[in-house]
Amino acid sequence: MKNKIMYIITGVVIFLLLMMTQGCLVSSTTSTTNVGTIRFLVTDSDGKFMQGAKVVSDLQPEGQPKLTGLTEADGTVVFQNIRPGDYDFYINRFDYNQTQIAFTAINGRIADVPVKLTPTSSSVTTPALPIEITFAELTSDPDLYNGKTVTMTGYWFDGFEIEVLAERLEPSSFAPGNVQPAGVKIWIRNGLPVNISAQLYVQPKNATGYPAHYGKVEITGILEYGSQYGHLNAYQYQLNAQTAQYIPWAP
Repeated sequence: MKNKIMYIITGVVIFLLLMMTQGCLVSSTTSTTNVGTIRFLVTDSDGKFMQGAKVVSDLQPEGQPKLTGLTEADGTVVFQNIRPGDYDFYINRFDYNQTQIAFTAINGRIADVPVKLTPTSSSVTTPALPIEITFAELTSDPDLYNGKTVTMTGYWFDGFEIEVLAERLEPSSFAPGNVQPAGVKIWIRNGLPVNISAQLYVQPKNATGYPAHYGKVEITGILEYGSQYGHLNAYQYQLNAQTAQYIPWAP
């Protein structure tokens, strides 16, 4: 009888130990599978919701399947029950530039990730027409034209470490018979097209030993003001040239 009771007690103990072990295993499994949620909100540059944008994970934690989805009419796509860790997402739509977002998901957290896409060149609206301004208008209120596309007519001069659009040309203070830029001078980036340069006057004998080119031109480009530009940061204006026209002129 005693042996029978001992067998029963032993069986109960083993059963309880097995249940406790299984409980620990369940608890351990639950602690390693904590999950999170990522909710993307995709808009365009004007803040409008974008439907049909594709969101794809390019990098995800070990054991996490690749994530992919399309945004709804409200611009959102939601990924639930994802593993915590580091993710890289690519977001794009056929008519917009692709962007990349790096994100770290945290256990049990719901994270909102805003994304703004910019249109490709094919879908960009026609830019505003350039503003035609004079040197006097520029100097009277330069902040008004900063970052704007402007068209300016002036005198081109390039040589050794100089490439400018000048308000005027005047006799050189270094060499008789030569000219030099004077008045307000704007540093030019991107230079002139070859067909325009070929029509300029050439000034071969300069104090620097390098030939110079000069003439009257009209240049359209984006104006910059508020910093220092050009060689030795000696200029307060810079024009990023986009187009240019030669203007017949005799010195």
